[in-house]
Amino acid sequence: MPADMRSLSRLLSGSGWLSSGRLIQHESLLCRRASIQSRRNMGCSTEAVGILLMAASGLAVTCEMVTSKAIEDMHWPYWYLLAACCSVGTMANGLVLWWQGVNCPKLPDVKWIFARALFENLHWMLAIYAVLVGAAPGDVAALTSIDIIAAALLGLLFLGERVSMLHFLALVLSVAGALFISQPQFLFGITEGSKQSPLGYCLAMLAGCFQAGAFVCARKSTHIPVSLLTVLSLFLSVPLAFVPPSLGLHSGSEDGLKLVADKPWQALALLSAMTAWVLLSIMLPAAGATRCPAAVSATVFTSASMISGYVAQTVLMNDAPKPMKLLGATCMLFSVVIMAIRCQPAEESEPSCADFVPEPTVIGSATTEDDETQSLGSFVASEVSFASSSSLRRRSSTNSKPLPQRLDQLYSALHRDPVQGLDMAMSHLAGRVKTRSAGLVAQMPRAERPWLRPVLPHQMVPEY
Repeated sequence: MPADMRSLSRLLSGSGWLSSGRLIQHESLLCRRASIQSRRNMGCSTEAVGILLMAASGLAVTCEMVTSKAIEDMHWPYWYLLAACCSVGTMANGLVLWWQGVNCPKLPDVKWIFARALFENLHWMLAIYAVLVGAAPGDVAALTSIDIIAAALLGLLFLGERVSMLHFLALVLSVAGALFISQPQFLFGITEGSKQSPLGYCLAMLAGCFQAGAFVCARKSTHIPVSLLTVLSLFLSVPLAFVPPSLGLHSGSEDGLKLVADKPWQALALLSAMTAWVLLSIMLPAAGATRCPAAVSATVFTSASMISGYVAQTVLMNDAPKPMKLLGATCMLFSVVIMAIRCQPAEESEPSCADFVPEPTVIGSATTEDDETQSLGSFVASEVSFASSSSLRRRSSTNSKPLPQRLDQLYSALHRDPVQGLDMAMSHLAGRVKTRSAGLVAQMPRAERPWLRPVLPHQMVPEY
């Protein structure tokens, strides 16, 4: 080895601060391992709570649909009662927000909060109206399971991912299930004794598409209080409740208002029951969808609403589902399960001493995207798209310059001018220290960054 190269090796590897740099590196490794383990434990408990909340929300939505059908059959003004109970709920939640002292959300969060409330209300209103026009609650719950397919297709359209056989199988099962449930006359003919509602089936599938958007937007609102999400959803539902009567889609409004005036106590009881179901139907999805991925939310919500819907349809409405509809519901559920399993991201592996080499991170570059500045396509992909988030991160990463090439450049500079070459080596070392420090900070979770020990330049280990 030439003398200049031996001098450079002694300079880079024989310094007194090498052992302290190794110690700092191992301390960072242990901190990272502990943070990954804590995130795993916290993620499991949070996701379990989210699953329970989404199952309860499916049951609450079914009870809301059955209650709306019963009120409509009694010729009460359902939509006006719904607007009244949403107004009461808005004022009650507003008082809770004022008592808790919740601050207004930040400007970047407003669009996600408003979009989630709008999509959730459209899904809720369309599902209720589908039941009112004649569709069975179980069929509506099964057809809204198209939400996971719609959400995954959003990731496909945004990212252009290739479709595999599992994706194609899930799509075929979803379409077949929708056909078995709706049983269009041009395929199945006229079936005696079965209630058909083409408009209700179309509204149910459209409600599922809006529900997919609500699940995606909910994952961008995980740090927003549930009471704030609820009060905005209730506030938007008040004007939306007046849309069907204003369009002439609700008959007998004047007779219903007279019925309210004649029986105020019965109207008050119905209003109280509706307020309870409405609050549960809005609060539970808002709390559950923010605690588990969109694919898991859609799977649990679909299963709970489908089972409870068919049970209510059989017990309360004396309308037991036919075997063909049960087969269609099973196909829809299997398609949701396939997509949910496919969309689960790979588990994060614990780092080891051999692979703990942070990549250089340039501050302000386009490759380092913060969670708040991610595009919608990237977020949908990380939640419910065909590719996992880890593969997307690997795809966007760039390889650094090989080690022999870096050594060759430094050796050439030292051979031409030792002083200038040494200055070049030290400048390169300072740049590596700066980028490695930024990389370590970027890899730590935000909640743990205040506890990150500052790494001084003389404590870093250069890599050549």
